[in-house]
Amino acid sequence: GAYMVTILGPGERVKCLLQMQMDKKQRKYKGPLDVISKTYREGGFRTLGKGTLVTGLRDVPGSGLFFVLYEYLISKYGESPTCITMAGGVAGVLMWFVGVPPDVIKTLYQTAPHGKYKSSLQIVPELVIY
Repeated sequence: GAYMVTILGPGERVKCLLQMQMDKKQRKYKGPLDVISKTYREGGFRTLGKGTLVTGLRDVPGSGLFFVLYEYLISKYGESPTCITMAGGVAGVLMWFVGVPPDVIKTLYQTAPHGKYKSSLQIVPELVIY
């Protein structure tokens, strides 16, 4: 999980910045390489990894929960195709139950204008107000 975060973190940032472009006429980025280039120019290498820690807070506990629960359900109910499907579904739902709150924080942090937040923790009080 932690190893994948080092790869997924910058990739998640690129994906989120591209997804936030709603108006086709006023797009800031033309594609993934353009995001990388412009983001690097705006703030250096560190800004490409903005939100990587929060990506880890989403993926590591969520993936751990998924695999533990999946294995438990398979060992308890068997390995029939139906049991495997149900175990994967239940484990997946609970993985995202744990993963969605950090994912919201991650997305808001990664797509915020440069310098708006010093830390992803500054977003939490804003979310509690809503």
